[in-house]
Amino acid sequence: MSLGQSQVAATGSASVWPEPVRSRLTQYYTRYYRDVLGIPGWRDLVAARLREESYEAGHLARLEAVLGRPVAGLRLLNVGCGTGGFTVMARRAGARAVGVDTEPAAVEICRLKALREGSGGRFDLPTGTVYPALHRLERAGLIRGSWSTVNGRRRRSYALTAAGRRTLSDERSSWQEFSAAVTALLGRRTWPATA
Repeated sequence: MSLGQSQVAATGSASVWPEPVRSRLTQYYTRYYRDVLGIPGWRDLVAARLREESYEAGHLARLEAVLGRPVAGLRLLNVGCGTGGFTVMARRAGARAVGVDTEPAAVEICRLKALREGSGGRFDLPTGTVYPALHRLERAGLIRGSWSTVNGRRRRSYALTAAGRRTLSDERSSWQEFSAAVTALLGRRTWPATA
């Protein structure tokens, strides 16, 4: 059994993405299959994409069969990654996988997945939380935004200002002190269980 096949058995057929990601996936693939491609059976395709773990695990198993080995340890570039389902599966299987796409809506969904995956599910930002935070940081002079055009599409990029770098350094030091104090406090004695 290849690693891709073992992923299908381990994850089952249902997607583990939380509702904000599932909602974005549904909107994205409905627009793509129904509105852009005009496929009559678009609902079935959207449903398959919502079960993307088994869908993409099948692709992973085929890739491993062609390679004759598991993808663990390999560097993979997924060009046209869409919403990133295959890239996530390849990373779970141990590949150093990176996905790129020109569709901004797909890339945003991929970023939400990557944040959730990379944090072990601890960071699960709802749609619409990142850009308001960026705008607040820009108004405070901590970051500077600039527009560019890449492959005919406008893209907004952000960079730390000198004040932003100083603030980051100060805040990081404060966080490390606070974290060390909490760790020391919790490590001193056993705390009673709460009911």
